Amino acid sequence: MSHLYLEVFSLCGNVVQVPVNTAICLFNLMYLETPKNINLNFILTKRQENFLNVDTSCLQYKLLSEEELESFILNCCFPIFVPSDKSCCIAGLCAVLRQVIKHSEKKWKHLLGFREACLFACAEVSLWTKYCEVDVVVTAQELLSDQSSCIRIPRIPENIVRFEEHLGQPVRVHNIGKIIEKNQENSIEHRFAEGWKLSLADLIIFPCLRIFIQFMGSDELSQYIPLTIQWYKRMCDQQNILNSLNIIYDLKNKLSSPLNVTYIIPTVPKQSLYKSDPKRYRPRSKIFTRQEDVESVLSIVEGLDTSINYDSKPFGFEVTFNWNNTPEDIKPDVPKSRLDRKCQQLENLCKAVIKIAKIGDIIVDFCCGSGHLGILLAYYLPHCQIVLLDNKEESLARGIKKVKQLGLNNVSLIQCNLNYFKGHFQVVL
Repeated sequence: MSHLYLEVFSLCGNVVQVPVNTAICLFNLMYLETPKNINLNFILTKRQENFLNVDTSCLQYKLLSEEELESFILNCCFPIFVPSDKSCCIAGLCAVLRQVIKHSEKKWKHLLGFREACLFACAEVSLWTKYCEVDVVVTAQELLSDQSSCIRIPRIPENIVRFEEHLGQPVRVHNIGKIIEKNQENSIEHRFAEGWKLSLADLIIFPCLRIFIQFMGSDELSQYIPLTIQWYKRMCDQQNILNSLNIIYDLKNKLSSPLNVTYIIPTVPKQSLYKSDPKRYRPRSKIFTRQEDVESVLSIVEGLDTSINYDSKPFGFEVTFNWNNTPEDIKPDVPKSRLDRKCQQLENLCKAVIKIAKIGDIIVDFCCGSGHLGILLAYYLPHCQIVLLDNKEESLARGIKKVKQLGLNNVSLIQCNLNYFKGHFQVVL
């Protein structure tokens, strides 16, 4: 059985106070008809945050404290998914829900979209994933606060206006030539967040926007964000959505007279939130390295009254290391033209770590890719615990396969963004 770990703040009877992330996960579980091969675990934490009330009477779950969790699970922020073979630990809202769908019945696979690529890219590189995983969730959390500026001053949150503009952009269509003529592309309209069909993105955004609409009232919102309200009503027209919503308690309208309110609408770029859209939002403050800046910094450093000495040999050069005594499966899977230099690179790094590592140390390889360096260290340092961390599903899958082939039992694999990792370590790569 696979395990899903969700954070809760308190439990009284069948009513649980949960953060927005947990509410979204539970809404999705209900929509997926509570997959039978996933064990639901509520983790009672002492963290303080705005919450939603959830009805758990229709759920089977196990209540645990953080002290009862295995150490490799405690390394990450909730929500967390652990497959049945415990081959890795997955954190991050989008990555977790993708795994939940993959471990559900086949009839739900369509929620992952074309080639199962819906929210596949991590939030650190994809604007669309970041919007679903971070931006709209933060907006929902802020709305739950009585001190929210959007409540005191009726203002439509910027992230909701961004979604409105997104819905107004042409739909991203794969193999468009097989569906319509190219000159008709601009006539396609969004029915759902990613186009014509319901996807995981809709099931993440919907509970967040429901908080806003319940708080602010929907009677006059349609004149300000018409596409968003149409999308919301289209979602509510689906019986499975309404059934899943029963798990989250309704919220009271926080505006005294919503019918007489004039909303303030922030200005946002009229652009799509798609990762691959060439017109996507690009931060104006993005910094590029210029050659004149590099030369200026170097001239300043050269003018300092300092003495910088470089060793003629790399740190740890004296450590014994022989590739001939290393199993073939550990050697990097790279083209032959790159193999020698890749091995030299790994050897230098490996020697440096071997020199400073002590028995029992936890060594974390951030952005490990397929785990070339971490797996090599796990072989040469069997008394150390190696943690391989990467946010790319495909890269880590190759690492998992290699760890299984080698039978290494001192390796933990984690799929998450760097900011979701909260574990302790002695050495970091």
